[in-house]
Amino acid sequence: LKDTVGGYEARVKRAEEDKAAAVAYADGVREKEASIAKTLTTLQTLHSQTLKTIKKLITSEDASESSYTCLSCLSTMRSPTLLNPCGHAYCFSCISKSAA
Repeated sequence: LKDTVGGYEARVKRAEEDKAAAVAYADGVREKEASIAKTLTTLQTLHSQTLKTIKKLITSEDASESSYTCLSCLSTMRSPTLLNPCGHAYCFSCISKSAA
């Protein structure tokens, strides 16, 4: 009977140790899950901010594109040249062709 009680006590102790280990493991998993959720939220916020910044840059580029477009060839100006006194801008090569 003494051996049976001793074996039972050992199994109960082992079960309690296993339970404590499982609880500690579950706590660790919950902490990691919370950390991952926080990181995900941060990344989603950064992604949203990046998209907004890109949209602003594209809008700004589109708005300023006309400032860099030659009124003659409608391409991006190469060697921009301003006419005096009106201030219109053309590629140097386009001005040279029209002057010839």
